[in-house]
Amino acid sequence: MNYLYYDKKMKYPSEKYNYSPSFRYPEYQGKDISIEENTIYDSIRNIFKNIGLDIKNYNTSKWNPLGKYIQPGDFVLIKPNLVLHKNNLKGQENSLDCLVTHPSIIRCILDYVLIALKGKGVVYVGDSPVKDCNMPLLMKYHHYDIVRNYYHTEVDISWVDLRGPEEERQEIVKLNGIKVNLDKDSYFYNYNNQKRLRIPNYDYHKVIKHHNGHIQEYYVNEIALKANVIINLPKPKTHRKSGYTGALKNFVGINYSKEFLPHHTLGDQKSGGDEFYKRNILKRHASAIRAQRDIIRTKSNSHINNKIYKLLALYERFIWTLDNKINSNQGLEKINEGTWYRNDTLWRTVLDLNKVVHYADINGNLHNTMQRKVIHFCDMVISGEGEGPLAPSPKKENILLFGTNGVELDALIVRLMHFNMEMLSTIYVALKDKLLENVDYNQIMVNSNIDSYDNILLKNLKFDNFKPFQAANGWYGYIEESC
Repeated sequence: MNYLYYDKKMKYPSEKYNYSPSFRYPEYQGKDISIEENTIYDSIRNIFKNIGLDIKNYNTSKWNPLGKYIQPGDFVLIKPNLVLHKNNLKGQENSLDCLVTHPSIIRCILDYVLIALKGKGVVYVGDSPVKDCNMPLLMKYHHYDIVRNYYHTEVDISWVDLRGPEEERQEIVKLNGIKVNLDKDSYFYNYNNQKRLRIPNYDYHKVIKHHNGHIQEYYVNEIALKANVIINLPKPKTHRKSGYTGALKNFVGINYSKEFLPHHTLGDQKSGGDEFYKRNILKRHASAIRAQRDIIRTKSNSHINNKIYKLLALYERFIWTLDNKINSNQGLEKINEGTWYRNDTLWRTVLDLNKVVHYADINGNLHNTMQRKVIHFCDMVISGEGEGPLAPSPKKENILLFGTNGVELDALIVRLMHFNMEMLSTIYVALKDKLLENVDYNQIMVNSNIDSYDNILLKNLKFDNFKPFQAANGWYGYIEESC
């Protein structure tokens, strides 16, 4: 099931009225009503109705649309895309609507989850954002605290930072990590460059320790594996290392420790790496300096006050400046840390984690059958383009997507962006992997409240009414439909 909901009048409500609906619907269990129109709440409700969820009870107090997926007593994880507490785009630091899942969507989903649980069960709302994210500031700046503090119910609702205690800025909570070894089922199993796997800000010695031969392991938060229902709430946008981010990529945020997550491979393309397009002696030197900085940072969360760390950072910046002057770096010559269309590393991490989400049990053991239900709501009311995921420019789309299959939904997202999925390994490989929900691209159907997009095969759809997304540097000019 893939549903595209479009309404040009759709917009995020303010936090003034707790993101409550502006109409007292028969099934609504809250006490307050917003005097400001809440088109987000109305739109999600319309999606439930349009796809026929519990249609026999629609517009009655018994209506329970999520009852198809959630039963009383379930353990539910709501997984938004939280990323960072600020937008790194210069001059747009407070522009978070294109960066993170909007709290009004979480509020509405929570209301219907509680209806489905009928007073019995557990709900967690959590994500594992990037290392630099200050979660308390994000909760405050983007008004997630409004939603967190709103509920007083029989059901326990916990908002959690899924990062482990060794991660910087983590909110200390009593949660554990669970290791899951994919072994031969990992996309890194036959990867020839395992000893050169890297992720910025982490000691590379630890990264390669977790991806070595039959050891292909990830360290995920126990909450993700305890859940028997996950509601995935990604913020689709462009991405510097994977081209785009959507339903599949959002599961990178289930991690307890990110030193298990390869993002690029050391070296240039000729040497088998994807760190650079072309590597010269200065680029190689700068990369080595960065590696030493990452080792210091991994050892101590107080690295900012470490004199050696500061000196290495200044020296690295000097080397990059010198490299730009000497080599007149332009286009792909500017690429570093795998931020380009030849990144052959990150998609492997993303798809591995989707196997973990679907097939790993509560103890981290893999099975041949899916271990939990997963549904997706994609927040494309305002998406991000350009230098996502940390410095995106806002792109108003007025779209919400619902889906029960992350691979199909990502194929739809890529088409909406006007990107060529054959140039995006995450979705291109996922469509061929029978473990990832067994998708046949030629059979993917799309339904919509817009007649021209309703009940039509995705391959036959043309989204001419939606302007193409501008890809990130390193991808621009290589992944568009016209390429």
